Amino acid sequence: MEIRSTFLLPFNGTVEDSVNLQPWNATDITYNTTTQKYGSASAAFNGTSSGVISPFQFTLGRSAFTFEGWFKTTSAHASGYQRLLAPASSTNPGNFLQFWFSPTSPTQTNSFASTLEFSPGGSAPIVSLVDPINDGNWHHFAFCRNGDSFLAFLDGVLKQTAQSTINLDHLDRFMIGRMYPSSAGTFLKGELDDVHLITYVCKYTENFTPPAAELTVESYTLNVFVEGFEPTHLIPRDSETPQILVENKIEKEGKPGGYEIGGLTSITGTVKKYINGVLVPYDGAVIRLAKQTNSYVYRQSIPTNGYFSIEKLDPSIKYVITLDDWYSNQSRILTEVFSPNVINFVLDADIVVNNYKVEGKVYDQQGNPIARKVCVFSKTTNEFLGSAISDETTGFYSIGFVSPDPVYVVCFPNENEDMNAKIYDRVVPVPV
Repeated sequence: MEIRSTFLLPFNGTVEDSVNLQPWNATDITYNTTTQKYGSASAAFNGTSSGVISPFQFTLGRSAFTFEGWFKTTSAHASGYQRLLAPASSTNPGNFLQFWFSPTSPTQTNSFASTLEFSPGGSAPIVSLVDPINDGNWHHFAFCRNGDSFLAFLDGVLKQTAQSTINLDHLDRFMIGRMYPSSAGTFLKGELDDVHLITYVCKYTENFTPPAAELTVESYTLNVFVEGFEPTHLIPRDSETPQILVENKIEKEGKPGGYEIGGLTSITGTVKKYINGVLVPYDGAVIRLAKQTNSYVYRQSIPTNGYFSIEKLDPSIKYVITLDDWYSNQSRILTEVFSPNVINFVLDADIVVNNYKVEGKVYDQQGNPIARKVCVFSKTTNEFLGSAISDETTGFYSIGFVSPDPVYVVCFPNENEDMNAKIYDRVVPVPV
């Protein structure tokens, strides 16, 4: 899975974001082309009306992140908390990300502090840079999260660490150089260059040498490990049939296949799909059997050469049969099905122009490539966008879809593996 920078503002005479290739909304920004840190210019904020606003929303949750850049100021911060980054409104309550210059805290006088506040109220800073910085020189800042560890760096030196389990769930557009509302003392007075945020990645965990050149858009390939993981919210199912597998209780009470639905009959059939205009046997699907009275899934089958069989069923029970195509959003649902029965499914050809993709590799806990189902869902609507089975030899998978909007990716274990799915949230797709 490829993770890219969330935004990068080089301020080379514009406020165009190098990641999303679109401008931020700027007010009263000027550009210094003689004393910039890197590139052709830096952005100057006047302390009274300057600011820029992102054209898109984002949120961090509990993922790792790195927020870094360069600043230069001579402001003594006599009053007010000058904002480097803050939410653009007070809507969407939650814990929001905020970085400010603090004038009052005894440990942060004339310093650049990072604080995480709870909307609409506030809280004390979690980590701070501590040192005075209003000397008119360029300084590199970096704030990182790695799990529940927060780290603050000034000019490559680790200044403070702290622990917090905070979930930054506030979804909003963000401002640089000011905050809402436009209160006196919250406008930044100084210059910024190469302001960069990347999620899922903690770039710095110890002292480092600050960047020696202009920052560029970064990307990282993260491996999806199928291992124990406790999701923080529900994940949409592949179909509307509840995916609750019930213990078979085989041979109990004299019924092969379990006493609740057990018997001696079977439901068999075939799955075919139009591929390149030809109807061929198709194995990229899963067939699930549920009891119609309670919707619990008691059996599932994956076709082999297009053939499937669900065995040891009670002929007196009404079933629901659901087929989900792993490689598209096609589904087939049949109700009031009795056993024995023969069902032949025919799936339509996929007609999709995929301009974006998410790809990566799946490994087991020992680092060996494995074949597992990976699904992609829209971050905004939770719509199922596509799925793939990773290659058993290389672990590689690639899922294409239409929209460039952020998604979350779920890697599912096999049904015989005693573990939860692995989830990566706020993933930015890349062009095909």
